[in-house]
Amino acid sequence: MKIDLTKTGLEAIFKPYQATLVKLLFKDREQVTSRIAHEYLDKPEYYREETGRPVSRASVINFLNALVDQGYLAYKEETGKGGIKRRYIAEMSLDDLWEKIFSVSTIIYELGVDY
Repeated sequence: MKIDLTKTGLEAIFKPYQATLVKLLFKDREQVTSRIAHEYLDKPEYYREETGRPVSRASVINFLNALVDQGYLAYKEETGKGGIKRRYIAEMSLDDLWEKIFSVSTIIYELGVDY
């Protein structure tokens, strides 16, 4: 995780589309599949700045799975037409997410400092 001190809020630590997904998942407490998340982002204001193209579904899936791996999200697997899909669920509130991301130990770890 990189922190961009020239930006504020979620955009300081997430790409614009990622910040939008974090708000959707943690603030609104929505339970979403990767398909729902990808369709939510399929608007010009969320297109990638460098290419002007939509964010790929693979990028959405990789980001959601990274949040699961870091303990910020949980998921339930559901079976349906087309196979198994994950429904992602926030494990904490947006305030708790901020606290966890910006805890002193996290910042020290990210800086690579031994303590």
